[in-house]
Amino acid sequence: MTVTKAMQPGCGHWKPLFADEKKPVITGVGLVLCTLYFGSIRVLVTEETKDKPLIRKKKGMRSIPFETIEARDGDNLVSVMERCAHEELGIESWEMRIFGAVPESFRLFPEVTEYDIVTRYGIAEYLGDEQRRFVAPAGDTRVVGWMTIDQLLGLPPSELRVETRPVMEHFIGYLPKLFRS
Repeated sequence: MTVTKAMQPGCGHWKPLFADEKKPVITGVGLVLCTLYFGSIRVLVTEETKDKPLIRKKKGMRSIPFETIEARDGDNLVSVMERCAHEELGIESWEMRIFGAVPESFRLFPEVTEYDIVTRYGIAEYLGDEQRRFVAPAGDTRVVGWMTIDQLLGLPPSELRVETRPVMEHFIGYLPKLFRS
């Protein structure tokens, strides 16, 4: 057994959870792709086009883009972030400055007993034309566009993917480190 800092749904604090090493692990990696616009941080938001009951994902839910770690990725979360940007947003790695993946992980699906589902995320700054048309080549999502964090988190809970609120609230704590003058 290993201990990981994680946030349970509905909790506003960190607590240790035990990861059962016997269950297969599925790790989803979110990409907080942000830009600074007139003093406000905006993130690129996607909308789900398919249901995925295992992780309580429903068509129409919004979030930052997420991609699942595949065998070809190994432990390279930056590689997953680049693949996520390409598959979910239609952008290339040279169009963003990757700050990296945060060290914390989240376990937000305690009701799933057959897998250990882990959520991670990384942060990148978009360097391209913010007015361009973003297209999700993979087709599992559609790109909604840029939103401030308050706009995203202001959506009704039924319209947000489960991972969105904990990841974005955690991200808010990284903002002073990222955008220092």
